[in-house]
Amino acid sequence: MNKKIFTLILIIFVNISTSYAQLLRPTKWAVSASKNTPKVGEVIELIFKVEIDNDWFINSSKLKVEGPLPTHIRITNDGGIELMGELIPISPKEKYEELWGGKLHYFEKTGKFIQKVKIIKANPIISGIIISQASNVKNNKCVPSKEGFNVSIKTIGYIETKKISSNKRKSSKYITGRRGGCFYINSSGNKVYVDRSLCN
Repeated sequence: MNKKIFTLILIIFVNISTSYAQLLRPTKWAVSASKNTPKVGEVIELIFKVEIDNDWFINSSKLKVEGPLPTHIRITNDGGIELMGELIPISPKEKYEELWGGKLHYFEKTGKFIQKVKIIKANPIISGIIISQASNVKNNKCVPSKEGFNVSIKTIGYIETKKISSNKRKSSKYITGRRGGCFYINSSGNKVYVDRSLCN
């Protein structure tokens, strides 16, 4: 009987804690693209802006201390884009945290992050999850957060590739010299010697 009562109390406690965490949302995210109508092949920026409640802060995406959870994104539908580099925090604040034994980079009130992406297919829909952790400066309460986002991109054609002139193509041809050396003629009409294997 006691075991059943204990199990019931534990279930109720877990449900209350889960409901409380879901109700407590100290951050509000908005995601947009730096360009609404890019071309396929173009690099644009995904802009992540966050509003943070008073007395709360979130960690930056780049941390110099080990332990706290950095803010990061997880792309769940990337068939039409290619990530270019890492998530970049824009002007985070810095403070010394005795708990982590070093300087912590963070945002309070507002924050901004940028992720560069290359459009590789027409009209991609970019979906993903923002993963962060908000901490309260008064009671040290920490609230993890996973928030989904969707950004629809309307493309307007493709980036044109530059055509190489016939003269330039000729200048990049590798030629074998009389003594077996390998060279090409540059735009100034001079010989430029390279590794012999390029002439094979």
